[in-house]
Amino acid sequence: MWKTALGSGIGVAIPIGVEYFGKVRKVFDNKIKLSGLLGVGIGAVGLGVSAYNKMTGKPSMAAEDREALTALGGSSLATGLAIIILDELRKRKLYEFRRTTSTGRLPTGLEEKPLTIKESEVAGEPLLVEV
Repeated sequence: MWKTALGSGIGVAIPIGVEYFGKVRKVFDNKIKLSGLLGVGIGAVGLGVSAYNKMTGKPSMAAEDREALTALGGSSLATGLAIIILDELRKRKLYEFRRTTSTGRLPTGLEEKPLTIKESEVAGEPLLVEV
């Protein structure tokens, strides 16, 4: 059981470690993060080797070792895919946000004028309006 826990921990630690200590390197013309690609690659190899070993008639690996390799592959695959998906969502949000600004600057939330609330916005108006 400890091998399975260690395998899953290593499977998460490798992509996260590359993400934070690798200075967020990107490959393929700065489209995909290296940590996500590494996680998907390790996951595919780990799950593939484990499945191949299980499907062969005479497995060359002990069941506990195969479970540890499966845990490493599954956790690494999930972490790598999560890094890639979250980076893609972040890029799309920033692209849309920059496109809609008219000043060309990203707002900081600290505008010169203070926020004011109109009395009509506080009470008296319905929350839902029929269209």
